[in-house]
Amino acid sequence: MTIRMRKRPEEAGQSMLEVALILPFLALLLVATVEAGFALRDYLMVQSANREGVRWAVRTPPGDEYRDHFHSAAEVESVFNRIRIAADEGGLREDDVSIIFTHVYIADEDEDGQREPTIFKATWPPGFDYPPGFDDGDILTLSVDNATKAASINATRQSAGYEPLWNEVVVIEVFYRHETVWGFDIVGSFGRDWTMYAQSSMRMVGTGRLGGE
Repeated sequence: MTIRMRKRPEEAGQSMLEVALILPFLALLLVATVEAGFALRDYLMVQSANREGVRWAVRTPPGDEYRDHFHSAAEVESVFNRIRIAADEGGLREDDVSIIFTHVYIADEDEDGQREPTIFKATWPPGFDYPPGFDDGDILTLSVDNATKAASINATRQSAGYEPLWNEVVVIEVFYRHETVWGFDIVGSFGRDWTMYAQSSMRMVGTGRLGGE
């Protein structure tokens, strides 16, 4: 003899209610997991493009005549192109990538122990400025700190019979507009586009690309 248990109508209704209550949270969890994966990937690509740009920028012969050349439109454009190529290869949308390029030359200390900086800044696209909530991160202080380290390194180089390096620093800042998966304001700031940011700084080095290599 087979005994079959049948759910009462009220039990079936309770199960459907439980599913209806839990389903939105499960869907939200799934979307959040997908969003976290895409966001992490984009952020890593922004970091990678930023590092590629600063490495490309510093690998050029420094010197008095070079600083003037470095400020030429063609040279700065080559740095921007390098970053855009790296971003495109990483799957980022080129139209949503913005770049701030800063070159700082720190002169030797004067009689008063002061260092006179010369700052050159360029942006891509032209006219781009820091979005709300961002600033220059005190680039001048960062550059002076690098120059102080360079002075120590130069003392070691000179004691070993090597030529000193110029106290020049390049700072690359990359911004990226990450579009969220959901894109709805009903979930607050998490539903809006996110601005991703990466900054790298590096002292100039005396070896590297020549003739655009």
